[in-house]
Amino acid sequence: MNDFGNIMPNYSSFYANDLTHRLMSLLNEPLDNAQESKNMFYRNSMQSAFYQVLCEIKGKTALNTGQLSNIDDQPSEQLIRVNNMLVAEGISERSASTHSSLTNSSDQNNMLDYSDYRIKLDRIRQIYNVELEKYENHCDDFCSHVKTLIWEQSKIRPISEQELNNMNRIIRKKCSAIPFQLKQNTCEAVMILRSRSLDARRKRRNFSKLAIETLTGYFHSHLSNPYPSEEAKEELASQCGLSVAQVNSWFGNKRIRYKRSINKAQQ
Repeated sequence: MNDFGNIMPNYSSFYANDLTHRLMSLLNEPLDNAQESKNMFYRNSMQSAFYQVLCEIKGKTALNTGQLSNIDDQPSEQLIRVNNMLVAEGISERSASTHSSLTNSSDQNNMLDYSDYRIKLDRIRQIYNVELEKYENHCDDFCSHVKTLIWEQSKIRPISEQELNNMNRIIRKKCSAIPFQLKQNTCEAVMILRSRSLDARRKRRNFSKLAIETLTGYFHSHLSNPYPSEEAKEELASQCGLSVAQVNSWFGNKRIRYKRSINKAQQ
């Protein structure tokens, strides 16, 4: 009896190792005869009884599918903020029309200032939408593949429709980090683009030495009437590499400063 007891642990260990080896060997088996093997299983007279046993086992284990269905589908606060920024910047497709209407309503000078910004922003939007569509297509294909596999397994073991839906939700939840990273990277690209655009615009506000000399020379040569005509403004803008609005603003500020200096000198 003692000898039998000593043999049992070794036998159990041998059986477990043998079972593990047999299971691992399945990975190396070709799939050429997979369909034939499945058909043989389905035609087996014990298949129905085997399925019923699995149903009974599943019923006894009382798997709490309510916990599986209680998957948090609500977006995180961080995701909401990222989505709101994409909408505000006109990156998301549902906000593209709004962004376009806002752009078209801008005045011509502003459009010239932001033409390069809009071109690069459109490029970011294009890349974002293409990559997001790729992810959605791959995710749909993967979920469809898993659904097909589970449907095949449902012929062998009991799987409810709710479990199938829960598995689909679990997969999408686990994959949600991919589009979130894409959105986060897109937001960072927009912020960098905006920062560089604002820096470039600040540099444009500082007129070149040649522009200042040209405008100042015109101003002092027309002190009797320091109000250039539209034609003169256009010519000055062309000479200085500025917009007409910038030339007009410079003359307005120059007249104010000149009058202040005259009044101060007279006091």
